[in-house]
Amino acid sequence: MGGGASIPDDMKPNIHSAFNVKVQEGWEDGSDLKTEADCRAEIARLRKLAIGALNPKAHDNKVVIDKLDMSKYQKKTIEKTPAESKTIREAMRKNNLFKRCKGTDMDELLDNFELEKFDAGTVIMNQGEKGEKAQKFYIIEEGDVTVFVEDQNVARLGKGAGFGELALMYNTPRAATIKAVSAVKAWKIEREEFRLVLAHNAKLRAEEYEGLLRKVILVSSSGKKKPLSEALTPEQLVKLANAMDEEDVAAGTNIITENEDGNTFYIILDGKVNITKSGEPLATLEKGKYFGERALISDEKRAATCTAAAGGARILAVERDDFVTLLGSIDDLVDSDAKAETLKQEEANLTKNTSAERAPERAITSADLQVIRTLGQGAFGRVKLVKDKNTSEHFALKAQMKKAIVENSLEEHVLMERSILMSLDHPFILKLHSAFQDKCYVYFVLELLIGGELFTYLRKLRNFPEPTMKFYVAGVILGFEHMHAKKVAYRDLKPENLVLDKNGYCKIVDLGLAKVVQSKTWTLCGTPDYLAPEIILNEGHDKAVDYWALGVLMFELVAGMPPFYADDPMASYEKILSGNMKFPSHFRKYLCDCIRKLLKLCQSKRLGNGKGGCGAIKKHRFFSGFGWEDLITCNQEKLKPPIDVKVKDDGDASNFDKYEEDADAKVEEVESWNPKDIPFG
Repeated sequence: MGGGASIPDDMKPNIHSAFNVKVQEGWEDGSDLKTEADCRAEIARLRKLAIGALNPKAHDNKVVIDKLDMSKYQKKTIEKTPAESKTIREAMRKNNLFKRCKGTDMDELLDNFELEKFDAGTVIMNQGEKGEKAQKFYIIEEGDVTVFVEDQNVARLGKGAGFGELALMYNTPRAATIKAVSAVKAWKIEREEFRLVLAHNAKLRAEEYEGLLRKVILVSSSGKKKPLSEALTPEQLVKLANAMDEEDVAAGTNIITENEDGNTFYIILDGKVNITKSGEPLATLEKGKYFGERALISDEKRAATCTAAAGGARILAVERDDFVTLLGSIDDLVDSDAKAETLKQEEANLTKNTSAERAPERAITSADLQVIRTLGQGAFGRVKLVKDKNTSEHFALKAQMKKAIVENSLEEHVLMERSILMSLDHPFILKLHSAFQDKCYVYFVLELLIGGELFTYLRKLRNFPEPTMKFYVAGVILGFEHMHAKKVAYRDLKPENLVLDKNGYCKIVDLGLAKVVQSKTWTLCGTPDYLAPEIILNEGHDKAVDYWALGVLMFELVAGMPPFYADDPMASYEKILSGNMKFPSHFRKYLCDCIRKLLKLCQSKRLGNGKGGCGAIKKHRFFSGFGWEDLITCNQEKLKPPIDVKVKDDGDASNFDKYEEDADAKVEEVESWNPKDIPFG
């Protein structure tokens, strides 16, 4: 938000002709600026916006971690008249976060809306407001409200308009003040209710799909049969369920036509399907039955016609190409013991380099360290350049305030970050040497990477040539390969979290959002420009979000900005959910193809999330001829890093921004949280 008369972020999607909103007179042509001071202030704001537009944008708007306790779900029904339900439903259909909901979700969300009344002159929300008051989305039933940004009147909303939808996603300050012009009746829903409904129903659908799939019998080319439950691992079954497309078919509509080429397999979710051959009825299939399975093997002609019976049908469908990309061929699944091989490989991956935590090389305490300067600053503390007094070795010391950690309920995440870092051992992932605590801070003694953030170089160059991007993205892919083999989802990929060592090699840093994910997790976290669709839609996610983020990263490094960027977060999410992106003209064919395959809206269909994992990305034509072995062994003679890092010695911090060093301010001690796994030092 640029300030002044700009329309607030969580209001812009609603200020459209669909709601017949009147923008404040004079806002567009500037005639609302009456004095020289007003004009100077407006020019200053516009210059700030121009500077931001001329430089690649830093992703400094990380989404606050928003955990979801599924045990809190309760079905709720608040009675409404047909007219009230119609107003709410029409507003939901126009809203980006609601309009993609399935019918059952839409119905249940509508049931959760609760009426709230406001007298004329009442302030419904305040700009900058946080906490419980900033967790509600409203739809106006009666009356009008006025929108103020920094005390300037920018819009008026009436019946059917919604406002505050960004609050349904995560905890963010209100971007505008909303004041009732007249008496107002509005329907509200809170973030937790919204997210619980979507997550609960998505979980139920996934379980239903998986249950139906377990009963499917696969038949190979040789005629051998095997149930899907015996052919697939639990993880593969979940992925297949996610890859199934749900479709409503009207009564009398042919799903399959006799003698046409077949490449799609179907399962009946609801309703009935009539089977006919040469016009003669053969059978009627009901819920749980499936048809078209031969299409998973070859393009042979359909042997019969399948038509939705009276009342229509709801079906699940998957195409052969998606099935094979995800799981491999039917013959391999049925004729060989592919499941046992997959489980054996997963077990090998988990024990490779030991999945247990590494033992610290040695205990390091604050007494051993000499602080030199600040390298970076975050919400919970600072990262400082330190020197070991005993060995003269340099480290990065990450100090996190216990008080801030406890206040934000992030104790579990800090401990998880330490545990995950100690379980990983890879040349392109930041190494944690040791951890200790005192009464005020938790400290991580980290490998020092003195080359600076990749984002800093991107900001200077505006964008990278494809070969430069390929080199650094390849390092990320190898890092992900190691993480994902240990079931770790990173969940925070962006240029700021890729830092160069003194030789110019890139390492993944900041694993504060990383998590071991066995099936799915429902925590909303990440950076808006990089959020995967399943996170926005509360469908549950796994490591597939990293492949989506990889596609966004590839695009941003070559284009200079992310593919779904918009000044308004809700507009950005709309682009993400629609997959709406345009490739710049200098993007070459195989780069575009690789990015498209990574940015698949369906997580199960994403490149890297199917058979072969990260290996499938490495085999894509875009990486044809790339020296993967030379990269992993850091062979600079055969594959030299494209960025030449300039440093005088191992303790040279000139590639980092300078910070004003904090004085010895008193930090509040915390007695309630002293994690036992981290020694005092």
